Amino acid sequence: MKQKMIALFLGICLLCTACAGQDKEKTELKTPEKQEENIIEGKAPEVTYADYSKTLTDEESGTLLLQVEENYPQVTLEGNEAAEEMINRVFEQQHAKNEIKIDSDLGTAEDDFSGLGEEELGQWSGYRYSYLYEDMYISSKILSMKASQLEELGTEQPFLDVVAYTFYVPEGKLLTIADVFSDEKAARTIVEQYIQEKVTSEEYEKYLLDDYESYISDILTEDDFYLNEQGLVVICNANLLTEYEAGVIEITVPYEALKDTMNEQFLP
Repeated sequence: MKQKMIALFLGICLLCTACAGQDKEKTELKTPEKQEENIIEGKAPEVTYADYSKTLTDEESGTLLLQVEENYPQVTLEGNEAAEEMINRVFEQQHAKNEIKIDSDLGTAEDDFSGLGEEELGQWSGYRYSYLYEDMYISSKILSMKASQLEELGTEQPFLDVVAYTFYVPEGKLLTIADVFSDEKAARTIVEQYIQEKVTSEEYEKYLLDDYESYISDILTEDDFYLNEQGLVVICNANLLTEYEAGVIEITVPYEALKDTMNEQFLP
């Protein structure tokens, strides 16, 4: 009888231990699932700007040589320092390029200023270089920004070029066309149709260059697209399809039109 009681007691203990183990296993499985959910949802980055503008003058006369305008973006991404660092590194590299360009433009300004006669000195107003960012779309998945570069170096027509930066926020990756599209060839066909329709509209048709159709396929490049709530936006800079007076043209291609050609992770 005593042996039966001991065996029954041991059986109950083993059963309790097994049940406790099962409860613990269930608890441990719930935690990674919740963590994974948080990683996928993520947080939208915050973007602030520092003013790097400056005025460069002639040392002897104090005359303005080059007016520089630059706003420097700083991205903060809470909980994802690796992605934050990757995004900010892109802007650091661009700032370094801007500094080289500024030095070159300053040299041009110094040379042109030193060669002026007395009458021309009275008409001198200095040159200008600007590189200005603006954020176009911010979410937990996509950060899209646009930057306008302007150079006025005494020529009849200033140089204006607008470029775009589109990041996949969870990874901090600067997206390429190959990243965005699963079928790039089909996507380009759709995009080119929208470009054609936009530039031949009543608003722009009078500015069209004679051979504009030959260059439509060249408009979508790595530097000239971004994503927003509506779709993919293509930037068409001046003097590519239209005359300078038409300015920069932006063409929105809706996600609905591109859904079969895009990688799903970039669709809204």
